Amino acid sequence: MPITINGSAGTITGISVGGLPDGIVDNDMLANTVTTGKVLQVQSANLGTSIQITSTSYVTTGVTVNITPTSASSKILIATSFPIYKSGSNAAVDVTLYRDSTNLGDGTYGFGQFANLGGNGGICGVNLQFSDSPNTTSQVTYAVYGKINSGHNFYVMSNNVAANITAMEVAA
Repeated sequence: MPITINGSAGTITGISVGGLPDGIVDNDMLANTVTTGKVLQVQSANLGTSIQITSTSYVTTGVTVNITPTSASSKILIATSFPIYKSGSNAAVDVTLYRDSTNLGDGTYGFGQFANLGGNGGICGVNLQFSDSPNTTSQVTYAVYGKINSGHNFYVMSNNVAANITAMEVAA
């Protein structure tokens, strides 16, 4: 089949799949065809070592994931789930999500406070989801932080029940 170039219509016909020489289509041309909302990559971590939190200031729980966005305009969707166990009946626990050193939640209560979970020792499953715009193509670390708001200490991943955190890069 002959190759036909129609300059006024902007078309080329007669080229079969794989018929272009190397170097004709590059990554920049392919990136221009990506539409918004497509998942570009997924990074996740499963953790299972119990961590005791005794601080009244936010400290890391060890539930972390790293991701390096391919585009500065991408959105990063973070989803995490983990169990917490409070050691006393009057304990109140605050949890939040950090991007590197930036608290993405409320400065005091983070993404939520867990209190009144029952008598001595209450367990609760925590699920957090957040859409972030880190505006970078450098690696970022997302981490769950926690603190005691009042009362006793608490444990993340109590009895070594696994925690999961997932970071999904979505084309903006």
